[in-house]
Amino acid sequence: PKDIFGRLDKDGNGKIEKTVRQHDWSAGWNIAIPYSVGPANYLLLLKTSDGNLHIHPVNADGSLGGIIDDRASTSGWTGAVKYNILVFNFFLFYKQGSGRVSIRNVNANGTLGSEHADGTIEEGWTTVRHFSVGVDNFLFFSNADTGAVRVRRINIDGKIGESVDAQDWNPGWTIVE
Repeated sequence: PKDIFGRLDKDGNGKIEKTVRQHDWSAGWNIAIPYSVGPANYLLLLKTSDGNLHIHPVNADGSLGGIIDDRASTSGWTGAVKYNILVFNFFLFYKQGSGRVSIRNVNANGTLGSEHADGTIEEGWTTVRHFSVGVDNFLFFSNADTGAVRVRRINIDGKIGESVDAQDWNPGWTIVE
């Protein structure tokens, strides 16, 4: 498949101004998470099917630099979210089928560091997102098939804390931003 990276027109009309770079990649890259560490920008790519993970720096013109982190993990990771607590950066990876969670430190150069925490929570979440309210950080979990929603606090140590809200919405919510 061809992936095209462009930048939006400066006039804000939503059109692609120009193609910055076009890539021919192998199929199956189904998770793409842009993130920042300090002033630098990165793109994490993950294949749920085989656990392959790549991290690229994002250049000032929007193009991708070479791979700076290339690793293989187990298959089945269906969600990934980056968050920071104070000056510490983390990536949370989630497996919908088993509820397994792995939280990894993010190094200053944008690569993944050591595992910070590992465990399980409820299985079946189709969406995982981070949000903050003031200085407090939370994880939003939803299941598009059942409508179940949970909000869990992120503790000051970067680990998943207690559930602070649980609701049942109508099924079908697939995008949460």
